[in-house]
Amino acid sequence: MTLLCLSTENLVSEISQKGYVTVSDSACGSGALLLSFYETVREMGITGYQVLAVAQDVDRSAALMCYQQLSVLFIPAIVI
Repeated sequence: MTLLCLSTENLVSEISQKGYVTVSDSACGSGALLLSFYETVREMGITGYQVLAVAQDVDRSAALMCYQQLSVLFIPAIVI
C-alpha cells in the first residue's frame, strides 16, 4: 500500500535538498502507517535517520502507543 504513494526519485530529491524527508499522519493510532512507510523507505536504501515522522491523534493513549513504537525503532518523530 505504501508503495502506491511513494516515488524513489521524489524522496531522493527531497533528501538531497533538506537532508531528510517528512511524513505526517494526522490520525496515527498506534503508528502502523508510519511504520509501514519507514519499512518501505528502508527497502529503498534510505536510512531511518533521513525520515522525520510527524504524528498526531486526538486520543492520548493512541499517541503514546505511536510514540513507543517509533522510539523503539529510533525513528526521529514528533508525536502530538
